[in-house]
Amino acid sequence: SKEQQANQFARDFFVDPMQYNEFSKKTKYTADEIRKFAKEQKVLPEFVVAILRHDEKVGYNQFTKL
Repeated sequence: SKEQQANQFARDFFVDPMQYNEFSKKTKYTADEIRKFAKEQKVLPEFVVAILRHDEKVGYNQFTKL
């Protein structure tokens, strides 16, 4: 759908897909790791958390205070 295409475009625009792919291979994440990755990508940590949630890598109850 167009919404999925738009979401993918925004995601790939703001976060390098290859670097995210490598980062998302983890099975556990810490707030510090998310902050560090977000800083490297020059995005807010909340954006990284949203992507991780969308990909079902973290739960919606995790990292609510980032």
